[in-house]
Amino acid sequence: MKNILVVSLFLAASTASLLHAESLEERKYWAGEMDYMNRSIDDAVEKCGVKLSFEFVDKPTLRAETAKTDHTPYGVCAGVVDEVDSICREGDDEKQSVAAKIKGFRCGYAAKRTLTLKNGIVTYMGNNVQSNWSDWARPILLKAL
Repeated sequence: MKNILVVSLFLAASTASLLHAESLEERKYWAGEMDYMNRSIDDAVEKCGVKLSFEFVDKPTLRAETAKTDHTPYGVCAGVVDEVDSICREGDDEKQSVAAKIKGFRCGYAAKRTLTLKNGIVTYMGNNVQSNWSDWARPILLKAL
């Protein structure tokens, strides 16, 4: 009886995970977006001297909302990584500050953008509709560092 219960639970869990799995098209799409993101991340890793992680937040919403304005998740999210890369290029103090406080990034969609640094992770929720991104983001990042 115990074995039947264990097998039943396993099959139920397996079926549920298959129902929520990304399609091949989705996996290929996000692999392409990560390929682009990794270019920016690799540049920042080289300039900042620290290993950095990256994660897209709420992929379905990010993809759908960026498509409405003919943008891509990469187009929305690369700016935050590139801005940190730019800060590291300014000098040793900046590079050391980034290395001490930033370990990774999370990025997703929001109609009104937000940028936070918490527990070593920079989280940017934004869009490509609001202008002057660097003028907005740079002071927030510098204060957090």
